[in-house]
Amino acid sequence: MNVLLLLSLLIFNGIVEAATCIQHSDPLNPSKYTVSNCTSGHPSHSTQSQRHRRDELAFNGTNMFHISFSCYGTDSLSCSRAKNTFITAGEIISSVIRFQKPVTVNATFLPFCSMLDICPTDGRKVIGSAYPAVSHLMTDESDNMTRMYPQALLKQFRHLGEVPNWASFDINAKFDSDINWYFEGTGAVANQQQDFLRIVVHEYIHGLGFLNSWNNYLWNTFQQVDPNCTQFLTPMPISPPNQLQSVYDQAQDADGPQPFWGFVEYPLDKLVKINGTNQWLSKSTMQLNGWGNSNVMFASLDDMYHSWQISNYSNTAYQIYNLSIQPDSLTISNKNFGDICLETSLSPFVVGSSLSHFDNKLYDNTVDYLMVYQADPGLNMQQYVASRGGGPLGPKLLSVLQKLGYDLVLAANSTQPKLIPWQQPKNMVGTTDNPSPSVSYVAALVSTTSSSTPSQTMTVSQAVTGISTTPLSLLITMLAIVSLL
Repeated sequence: MNVLLLLSLLIFNGIVEAATCIQHSDPLNPSKYTVSNCTSGHPSHSTQSQRHRRDELAFNGTNMFHISFSCYGTDSLSCSRAKNTFITAGEIISSVIRFQKPVTVNATFLPFCSMLDICPTDGRKVIGSAYPAVSHLMTDESDNMTRMYPQALLKQFRHLGEVPNWASFDINAKFDSDINWYFEGTGAVANQQQDFLRIVVHEYIHGLGFLNSWNNYLWNTFQQVDPNCTQFLTPMPISPPNQLQSVYDQAQDADGPQPFWGFVEYPLDKLVKINGTNQWLSKSTMQLNGWGNSNVMFASLDDMYHSWQISNYSNTAYQIYNLSIQPDSLTISNKNFGDICLETSLSPFVVGSSLSHFDNKLYDNTVDYLMVYQADPGLNMQQYVASRGGGPLGPKLLSVLQKLGYDLVLAANSTQPKLIPWQQPKNMVGTTDNPSPSVSYVAALVSTTSSSTPSQTMTVSQAVTGISTTPLSLLITMLAIVSLL
């Protein structure tokens, strides 16, 4: 049983080589992570007998995307067209972003159903995705929040005190060759064709860091205890590097002890606020990291769930879920163009679509069409630009990328916060520093299986011992947010 989305974080010991790399090896399944020292664990390469083609495409002065391209189970002409599209997409983005260092992409084109067993279900078909290959856990000194910085973004920071040893790839991209793609230079686009160039540029932007960390993974976990659990959202749960193997193994069973070590954001979350207010999404992350002081061992998943039920922290998570399904509720503040509405019209919440895109209804027919979650078939990039004006990357999107830390070709340097590598606090429960913590028992207020009289509840503060005086929640949230933008 996967109780939490675990991100095993390595201790940063003051040496560059020990920086923490969180690796997302499969862009089609970003909920799965592996963690390694930044000097190791590079993505593996296919052997010659397994691959149809792998081309190393060097970047140049006009294209700062360095692409390693693989093509499997597909005819050579389609492989060539896909490869050229990956190059063109990099050129388009490089024409508006002034990259300090090249962006490396591990791009794959193959039939999903026959080779990956990812086949259409209920009329829905996965066509492809790009995602950060590696994220680095960094603390932002402007608000003392710790966030996962995609490597492509972190490489552009001009004044890193300690430069990590970069992993081989910044972005992993994988696309289904069985889709009815339209490729540039092949005549008129048919009504049911998807423009491969438009999709690749869109996915590259996700790989550069246009991602939101809020998800329903913890809610899905609690459904094992209560299938009628009210929906909620949290950022990504995390775990320390020296977690005991026995603790991990026991946590796979709902009856085993369940550790909780806090949540972590992506940089985009820093820019998001509740529309019409000064309440930033990062403040909600700070509040949630107060649950169990981000350093608690629950006796079981049932105890963990009931602690969540009776806590005030759950109200924050319920509020964010409700906002995520209400149109125009969560925005990115922008002084030049007005607040930018994120996609909050989908109900129920859709992981990967909700919050990580511009609002479809507001922006699909505007110059900022690129980052809506739906792409109309039967239109190529040239037709999009002609009908909506501007270029492939609209002004609102460029302003967001600049706020993340990218320099734009036609603008002054972006304002980049000072970042330092995250350092793990001591005595985190269930680790080699604190292998035998007391366990929290939290009685249910109302049984999930039958009516019952509420019994006495032991608080987390009473139940847990050996907690660090500098837990992760304090490390992440020590300072209140004064100004995020």
